[in-house]
Amino acid sequence: MMDALIPVMRVVNPVPPYPEPWASLSDPDDIPVWAAAVAAGAKYVVSENGSDFPPPDEAGRHRHAGIAYVTIDEFFALLRLPAAT
Repeated sequence: MMDALIPVMRVVNPVPPYPEPWASLSDPDDIPVWAAAVAAGAKYVVSENGSDFPPPDEAGRHRHAGIAYVTIDEFFALLRLPAAT
């Protein structure tokens, strides 16, 4: 799996001021994660911390400013790989 992901990975070091997160993001420790996703031009943030995902849109997807927040299993499904066990 890493062979597939390494070519699209980017290392970033966002510094304040960070881009504005969604209004309901209550954990300040997650703001740098959001900033890194924006700085990297990410399509996805993969996390099991669904309580800090953006609110679902009309399609039920957790997205903010074009970046989708997904669980590990959802990410594997996007890659069409077997889910982690």
